[in-house]
Amino acid sequence: MTPSVAATPIDERHLYDVLSQYPTGIVAVTGVSGSGAPLAMIVGTFTSVSQNPPLVGFLPTRTSSSYQRLRECEYLCFNVLSHAQENLCRQFSAKNAEDKFSGVDWATGITGAPILDGCVAWAETHVVSISEAGDHDFVMAEVLAFDAPNPVLPLLYFQGSFGKFHSSSFVMPYETALLPTISEIERHRGTLERLARDLGREVVVFAPVADEIVIAASAGTEPNSSTSVVGRRFPHAPPFGSLLIDGSHFDEWYARLKGPAAGKPVWKRKVATAHRRGWSVALSSDEHPSLDQLIEEFSRGPQTPRLQRSLLGVMRQLGGDYEPDDEQIKEDSSIRMLSVPVRHPNASTDFLISVHSISDPISGAALPDFIAQMRTAASELERSDD
Repeated sequence: MTPSVAATPIDERHLYDVLSQYPTGIVAVTGVSGSGAPLAMIVGTFTSVSQNPPLVGFLPTRTSSSYQRLRECEYLCFNVLSHAQENLCRQFSAKNAEDKFSGVDWATGITGAPILDGCVAWAETHVVSISEAGDHDFVMAEVLAFDAPNPVLPLLYFQGSFGKFHSSSFVMPYETALLPTISEIERHRGTLERLARDLGREVVVFAPVADEIVIAASAGTEPNSSTSVVGRRFPHAPPFGSLLIDGSHFDEWYARLKGPAAGKPVWKRKVATAHRRGWSVALSSDEHPSLDQLIEEFSRGPQTPRLQRSLLGVMRQLGGDYEPDDEQIKEDSSIRMLSVPVRHPNASTDFLISVHSISDPISGAALPDFIAQMRTAASELERSDD
């Protein structure tokens, strides 16, 4: 006998939090209005229904204004977005946008529905039924044409944030990716150790890997650190790594911060300042202890969207303390981090040698001497013995 279960009120917020633990793919559903205008909406409920006949479907909220327009379409195209199309996803998700397709490249399919350039896969369909499912509709459609022109990693939605799938079989280990760089560092370890000794500081090596920066090596010790910093990593985004990007990579670098568009000109100027000087500097801030803690959590994992949002939030707050203007650096300034670039012909990538001041701030007065010694060490590291 099946036991009866009494109905209890549902905490909708808690239910959302629970269901957010399940990642979903992101699909742009497109169609054409009666007047010929392209239509689109973003859904995370796209699903395969049947192989024979080939049926797919999605579950839009009935109150969605975008869905109300698409509901009148006989034909729809389902575009599976790639991990590089997050901005497009946000554009299509904008409420009351006058022209969602502004600046969007697309082609007309056999049904007339838009097929988006750069999507992972698409399927043109004919709507066969619409049925109610609570406060949603279930729209089922028969597949008429399909293709996967761009088989890259798809865009995912998880815990309220966009991201992409990572598999251990796809992602190169940091040790392998950094092997040529680490090999060159080890050949010149004496230079790093001498620099750490002369400056009385721990010297660390920052190297970019994919969309992160990794501490690839260190020399000397930090008195307040009980564990090695080697292997720690964080997003390669402002305020970090200004000297590791050039103009062609600036937009991608800034986009990782998920900061406001108004911040881009500010950071373009800061990057130009760092490249003009040939060194990168950060002033001490009350936010740095929080940053250190979040970087340690991020490095240990798991790297959940909530943790990444917290880390990026602190990084955004620190922007004003990195790459300050010349007049902001005074003799009594407290310096948190100083970095110079190393461009070695045999390394896998450019990297930075840096000194920090967790325990004992570097004064602005000492900055010129530190820069001179670090540049000398960088020159030694850049030499090829071949």
